[in-house]
This record gives sequence, structure tokens and C-alpha cells, in this order.
Amino acid sequence: MPPLLTHQAPAYLPARRAPLAFAPPLRRARAVLLAVALAALAAPAQAPAAAPPRDVAALHARHLPPPSATPPARPGAPMRILFIGNSYTYFHNLPDVLAALAAGASPSRQLHVAMEVLGGATLQQHWMRGTALARIEDGTWDVVVLQEQSMLGVHLVDGAPAINAPRLFHRYARLFDRAIRRAGARTVLYSTWRRREAPAAHQAALDDAYLTLGRSIGADVAPVGDAWQRVRSGRPSLELYEPDGSHPSAAGTYLAATVLWGTISGTPPIAFPSRARGRAIRDLGTGSGLEDTLSTLVDLPAEVAQYLQSRAAEALRQPSPSSSPTPAPLPADSAHGEAPALDALPGTWTGTMRLYDAPVEVTLRITSAGGTLRATWTEHYPRGAGSLTTSLADLRVEGGVLRFTIADPRVLTPPIRHQGVWRAGELVGVAEVGTEEQLPHLLGHWTLQRRAPDADDRRRPTDLPLP
Repeated sequence: MPPLLTHQAPAYLPARRAPLAFAPPLRRARAVLLAVALAALAAPAQAPAAAPPRDVAALHARHLPPPSATPPARPGAPMRILFIGNSYTYFHNLPDVLAALAAGASPSRQLHVAMEVLGGATLQQHWMRGTALARIEDGTWDVVVLQEQSMLGVHLVDGAPAINAPRLFHRYARLFDRAIRRAGARTVLYSTWRRREAPAAHQAALDDAYLTLGRSIGADVAPVGDAWQRVRSGRPSLELYEPDGSHPSAAGTYLAATVLWGTISGTPPIAFPSRARGRAIRDLGTGSGLEDTLSTLVDLPAEVAQYLQSRAAEALRQPSPSSSPTPAPLPADSAHGEAPALDALPGTWTGTMRLYDAPVEVTLRITSAGGTLRATWTEHYPRGAGSLTTSLADLRVEGGVLRFTIADPRVLTPPIRHQGVWRAGELVGVAEVGTEEQLPHLLGHWTLQRRAPDADDRRRPTDLPLP
């Protein structure tokens, strides 16, 4: 049977489901490998909803008037701030920490804070749910803070998290910004940080996505990710992450709050208390529910709090120059080579595909009858747990590229589109699930070599009957 890679939520998260186990039903094999890969993006998050039709955003946009000038906050009244985001906002209750720091600062400022959050949510999902927009329109807010999903959408390349293209983020942030301005409030963009083990290029891509958007819509950007990297470089022992290497620790939330207050208030984020009380989140998986009583959300040594404030002030005073990174080519753009010759394709091709959380060995068998290509695709799952063979009804060479689609009713994943070319005697290609705008989006390379006709095919699978 195909394997299931064991996945369990981090120890500090409430158990929401039983851990995945080995040897599931065969029909779940690819779905589970996909689910484990997605879990690497946001362990406590809910599964992303299906993306809406591409014209929905334009339809909503037609019903929003042009942005209007944003008036200043009402003098003497508590500043009202609404947060729209996900677990990077609700871990350790960032809005309440912000309010506590502002109240304890000198001069003190009273805040009324609220949040519209959902684990793992993108701004697109918030827009389509409608509740965030309703709160913007119904509340008398001074500031609305927008936070996109930490990878700009669920996106994996070769089974590893990668930063998605920012087009979808920018589209829905602009829609929210117009609604925010219509309601007489001001937009602040909460620019987040890269994962602990992610390359520096991830931070550059995140910074560029937020800064480009901020310049485009005239919104202030809170450079939390910039301050985060300054702390990591200056004091590596100061842990800003929870054990999952993604979500903020109490110190990480404190740092985010100081940067956000400096951005919102326009004053240096200094002289804050080192302790913040507020309402703890009941469900860290979804962000729902607040405890009825106050508790300590952050309690840092005074010296640590002062250090974080200084790094936040530095990021606001001397922002790191945007590197305006040119994103690395996606695997779909890297399948360059020669067009496969039809008469050279028949045979048995074997190799490895890196689409899921773990690499899988694959076999492509192609036959030709009367000029018509027929083929099967077999995935050999890891740890000796079995294989799955699918007949390919649409295998073809089109536009100089070998193309076929895996759409098997025995598995629960969306259709997997494949394209390949001939390079140095091998078939090299890319498998893709979803798109940059239809999440989750996965891309993975595969490389196949022709197997000699007399090779001992010890693993030749038997096609499994459809259920």
C-alpha cells in the first residue's frame, strides 16, 4: 500500500485531528503526500478554499467607488484598529499586545482593536467570505491592517514551500484598500518574515511584494520582516519563532507590535513596557474564540524588550533597500530542450518526480499503434508501500512539448498537468497542480531515462481496478 508520511501538529498546538498513519487506503495515497506537503506551509491552518473564478474580483471591484482621502483619527477618542489576516496576526494575540504596548507607552494612547482572522487564510479568501468587508463597512475604523498569507498563497516547488507570485495578493489587497478608504480609514500593510530555514531570497521576495504594493496604493508598510532579520543577524540566540519555525514566539509578536505601532503612530517605537496582558486565543488552529479573562500574553526581560524596540526603530528609520528581486524561473519555465520525436517516445522510461513532500519514483510506458500513442504513468510510493498506475488518454506532443494530465478517480488530488521535453538523451519535465491564482499551487520536476528493453522489470505494477 502507498505510504503516509506521519504528520502531527506541533506540541504547543491543540490536537485537532488524529495523526496521519502509514498504509492508508490506496485512493488516498497522492492526496496524503500532497496534504503533508501543504502542512509544511502552515501546520495549524485550515485547508485553503477553492479559488473563485478569475472574473469575480473584477465584478466586486465595479461595485466599489474610487478611493477617497483618509481623514485623521478622531482626537481624544481611542484609535480603532482592525486587523485582517491569519495565524501570524492571532498568535499571542498581536492586536491585544499592540493595544497593551500603546497604553503603557509614554505618552499613553488608548486603542480599540479587533481582528478578522482565519488560520492560513489569504486576502482572497477573506474577500470571498465577505465578513472582513462587512466589518470594514460597518465599523468606524481609523486603521485597517492587512496581512497576506505568509508565502503569498499556498505554493510549493519540488515539495518545499516557496513564495508565490504576488499578483493575487496585490489584486485583493487593492480591493480591500478601496473599501477601507471608502469607509474613511487608512490601510497599513503588515509585511511579514521568512520561515526560519528559508533562504534569504524569500525575505527579499516578501519585502518587494509589500513595498511594491504600498507604493502602488499609497499605503504605509510596516517592515516587520526587515526588523525580524535584523534581530536574527544581531542576536541569533533570541528566538523569534515558535518550534515550527514559522509562527511568531511571544518575542516575535512583541517585535511585530512595536514595528506596527511605529508605522501607525509615526512615532519611534520606544519606551514600551516589557509585559503585555490581553485575551488569549482559544483555538490556535483557526484563530477563533477569545478567553473571557485577561492573561499575560508577553513577558520579556526589560533588556530584551529594549533591544527589540531598538531594532524596530532602526528598521523604521533606516529601512533596508528593496532588492527588487527578479524571481527565479519557475520549474514550468525551465523545461527547455528539444521537442520529443514521436518515433523516439515508445518504450519504458523511469526516474524520479519531486512534486509531493517526498520524492517518488515514476515509470512512463509508451506504446505506439498506427501512429497513436498510448501510455501509462506509475508512481512508486516511498518506503516500499506500493504503486498506482494511471492510463493516459491525452498524451501528445503539442507545441514542441510532451503533454499529459493525471486525472484519476482513485485519488483525491486535483488534476496534475505534465509537460516534458527531450534534453541530453533524457525526458525532463514539470508536474503542476493548480496555478498561481488557483491555490494550492504545486510545481515539481521529473527526469526520466529510457530503460533498456531487456532490463529486469522487478517492479512492474498491475493496473488496479477502478472502485
